[in-house]
Amino acid sequence: MPFGGIKNYLFVCFTRIPLRNCCFHPSRRFKLPLMTICMKHLLKTLTVMIVSYLAGSTILFAQCTGWNWPDNKAKAEEQVAILQDAINGKKYKQAIKPFNWLLANTPKLNTSIYIHGTTIYDALATREKNAAIKKKYLDSLMIVYDLRIARCGENGNVLNRKALASYKHFINGPEATKVLPLMDSALKYNDTAIMESTLIPYMQTIVITESKFKTLTQEDVLMRYESLIKIIDAKMRQAIADQKAQARLKKIKKDVDELLFKVAKPDCDFVRKNLAPKFMQNPDDLTLAKRIFTFMLQGKCTEDPLWLKASEVIFVTEKDFGLGKNIAVRYLAKNETEKADRFLNETLAIAPSTKDSSEVYFYKGIIESKTSNRPKAREYYLLSVKLDATRVEAYERIGDLYYGSFSECAQKQRQADDRAIYLAAYDYYARARNQKKMGLAKQSFPSKEEIFLLNYKNGDKLKVGCWIGEEVTLRTRD
Repeated sequence: MPFGGIKNYLFVCFTRIPLRNCCFHPSRRFKLPLMTICMKHLLKTLTVMIVSYLAGSTILFAQCTGWNWPDNKAKAEEQVAILQDAINGKKYKQAIKPFNWLLANTPKLNTSIYIHGTTIYDALATREKNAAIKKKYLDSLMIVYDLRIARCGENGNVLNRKALASYKHFINGPEATKVLPLMDSALKYNDTAIMESTLIPYMQTIVITESKFKTLTQEDVLMRYESLIKIIDAKMRQAIADQKAQARLKKIKKDVDELLFKVAKPDCDFVRKNLAPKFMQNPDDLTLAKRIFTFMLQGKCTEDPLWLKASEVIFVTEKDFGLGKNIAVRYLAKNETEKADRFLNETLAIAPSTKDSSEVYFYKGIIESKTSNRPKAREYYLLSVKLDATRVEAYERIGDLYYGSFSECAQKQRQADDRAIYLAAYDYYARARNQKKMGLAKQSFPSKEEIFLLNYKNGDKLKVGCWIGEEVTLRTRD
């Protein structure tokens, strides 16, 4: 039967307790025709009607937009005013009577009627200490949500709110098993339009359901987790220009990951056995790549080539500075300098600060050192420390370049001139405040005899040739 005919039914026996186990009686103030029905039959009847209506209807929902006043407008306005005053004064039990009248007589008056209804029963259920009465308030709350969907549409929004209400009131009680199906429905129906405030409660519901009732398999948990991560990622893409939203969603994603590991233990062996074959078949699957990335990071097996491959797939789509830098460092450790440099260049383009840029240039200096391009390596190290004065390790690296260049640069004609290269290395070690390497370089300074033979003296300026091309102040090791 269409829901438009529900006004012929009941909804007025709420004067003391909502939807209480009572029958409609002529002594009630608002008499309804056709039947008298007690609480259990009412709930069963409403459930069947709502499900039937939502499942089979091809009729367009009558949206409760605007104000659809009945013929008896004055009476309806009076009831709206009484309802509003009661809610404003937080006199929720007094609000029941005008709400019931409006629900029975003006079911499509305005969406606000149903919003007021959920406010009433949510507040009463929250306050109520008696378990039996509290349950009846909550039954009424859920029915008001269902009626709003049936009469006014707004399916996604209302289903989302109903799921959150069920989480609030049921998740820590004996009816906790009701929450996950509602959460699943809300997530499936809304997809990326799901309220942000639902994301953490949804994951918490998964955790509580599995912890308390042991009704979910690992695959059940991971499937829901995957759906949730897809939605969070989509929301992040939608809010790409909103830094606050990005930070908020990243925090949510981190919390979701932490919650996952309370009930799921997808260690590295699990990843290799169950996820790696799927990834090999579909290496561009971003969602699967993220699962592999997260699980292997948690399992501390990021040295596995599978983790690196998954990271690359993620970076192609989501240019994240930290991720790009870590990929480059992994390739650098494997001496795959060409790949490392490619990722460093892409990462440099999205560096969020000069300090981050400094770090990238430092790694680029290491790459050039490995490929024996010492002048270029020095250039990157100097740029690194210029962008971040605290990165004094760059000076130490230049000292290493000089110290290791003796055999390449020595002319082997005059010892004092050749050993000047160690003076240059010492100066950079000093800037890096590395006492140990300063001492090592000093051991290779020219001797007093060597500078005497060349007519030099301490304090003279010497030009260090070769690729170094710097001027140093002459000192002796003795």
